[in-house]
Amino acid sequence: RLSAIDAVIAANKHCVLDISPGSVERLQLAQYAPIVIFIDVESRSRIRELRSKAGAPTISSKKLSEQAHKIKKHYSYLLTATLDATKEDGWFEALLQLISHLQDRRVWMPEFRPLTNLNDVILLPMHSFQNQSDSDIESLKGDYSTNEYFTKSQLQLENSDPLVK
Repeated sequence: RLSAIDAVIAANKHCVLDISPGSVERLQLAQYAPIVIFIDVESRSRIRELRSKAGAPTISSKKLSEQAHKIKKHYSYLLTATLDATKEDGWFEALLQLISHLQDRRVWMPEFRPLTNLNDVILLPMHSFQNQSDSDIESLKGDYSTNEYFTKSQLQLENSDPLVK
């Protein structure tokens, strides 16, 4: 819940969350400006090694690797930074330094919070993304056989001046 995050922020601390890309989008919509760091590991054997050192529950390294590839491919725009933990054992210290650096950066935000009630915003969970095609080409399929294309001279430019109130 966002209220739990607010309580941690009020204590002048950071939340460390393992959340889906949809949840990151929700945090951005709520103007929390999350620091999203992707810890990249190239080999499945390195994934197993890091997880066993951390005492993490056993999850298929193949599944984790596939999920990581999808996140890099489809959600890279949500990532603040990527940390390569493939070779070095000092990745945790590098992570702490990266967080320290990123928390001091300036972030552009709208002046006002969205008027939409954030409880009404629906974002799809990660598992629904896994059912989609790996390629955006599928969404481009259609009937392009008609000659209903416009030439540049047929298009009319509309007044694009911003509305001033």
